[in-house]
Amino acid sequence: MKYKTKVVMTGCVGMAVSVLLLICSLWEQQPLTELSRPGKGADSVTEHLQVQIGEDKTPIDVTVAAVPYDRKEEQTRIREASKNLETIFLGQNTSLDHVTMDLHMPTQIWDSEVTVQWYLDSWKYLEPDGTLKNEGLEEPVWIQVQALLNFGEENLTWNRTIQICPPEAPDTAMMVRMLQYQLQECQAGYEETVQLPAEVSEQAVTWYPQRDTRWLWTTLLTGAALCGLWTGKKREDERRQQKYERKMQLAYPDIVNRLSLYMGAGISIRHAWERIIRGYEKQRQMTGNSEDAYEQMKLALRQMQNGVAETVAYEQFGMDCRLSSYLKLGTLLSQNLRLGTGNLAEMLKAEAKDAFEDRKALARKIGEECESRLLLPMLLMLLSILIMIMYPAVSSFAG
Repeated sequence: MKYKTKVVMTGCVGMAVSVLLLICSLWEQQPLTELSRPGKGADSVTEHLQVQIGEDKTPIDVTVAAVPYDRKEEQTRIREASKNLETIFLGQNTSLDHVTMDLHMPTQIWDSEVTVQWYLDSWKYLEPDGTLKNEGLEEPVWIQVQALLNFGEENLTWNRTIQICPPEAPDTAMMVRMLQYQLQECQAGYEETVQLPAEVSEQAVTWYPQRDTRWLWTTLLTGAALCGLWTGKKREDERRQQKYERKMQLAYPDIVNRLSLYMGAGISIRHAWERIIRGYEKQRQMTGNSEDAYEQMKLALRQMQNGVAETVAYEQFGMDCRLSSYLKLGTLLSQNLRLGTGNLAEMLKAEAKDAFEDRKALARKIGEECESRLLLPMLLMLLSILIMIMYPAVSSFAG
């Protein structure tokens, strides 16, 4: 099926359904006389209707309650709930005469609408949810328990007597609760010190101060600080190296161009080298700024003045600069002195042209990095402007 056919068929079907629904909604509706109620035990439902009073129609919501149980059904359900209540109440205990574990005291019987209200003659050994508090018991105690069951209009009273016994073979959690109970009892007087219990459930107890773990946190923080320092130092070295390489790359075209001009004028390599350094010294005295590339050239000239061969000095200059372009320049100058090539000026001129092209590419790269760094401040400014524009409008709508 073609795309246009699919579009036409979808549009036609959708419009047809919309028209049918519109006709049904505008069709004169038959008045209602009754509503169906939900079945027994179901939740109430809300019907959205319209009521016509005279000539006016008004929307109205009608809550329809479920069909109630009759008295006989209520009595049957509440009796069934009372039969199962003892099993639910005991929980994991086996008998009402020997309660050593938590009881279960629900406010509603499971899978039933029967509600339960609990009454005890003493809440000293039980929580409202059935949690047992027999840690401090030495002898069994009897407690009267009453539960009032309610379902609809029917009520039923459930009475039992239970015997709460001291804990038997308590686990670690139980013994900890027993110790806490004993500690509360020890602090009932006015003594300035608290005697720690020496035994619990006939087992010896030894107390120790909690182990100090601050050394662990200090060690972890120290390790994190050292890692941060190492990472920061590494990043700082990388940033310094990158800055050094960029300064050297920016200075390289100027150095090669000057060498090319001096060599084209018939000046020897060493004299051209010396003139470049003299020009750099005058500029540095005026501006106070130093350039790493020219400082390396000064070092090479000082080596030549101290008796080092020019070829060795130029090669060492290229290696000290630690860039391939300077290494190429040093090798080119050294080979010219060794082999006596006559086209050095032309070679330097071509090298200067390539170096200027590399410098343009580097300048574009630096500009792109600056733009990316400005992206976050620009986004923050845009966000602040949007907030300044939108806040008055939102405030006026809220008001």
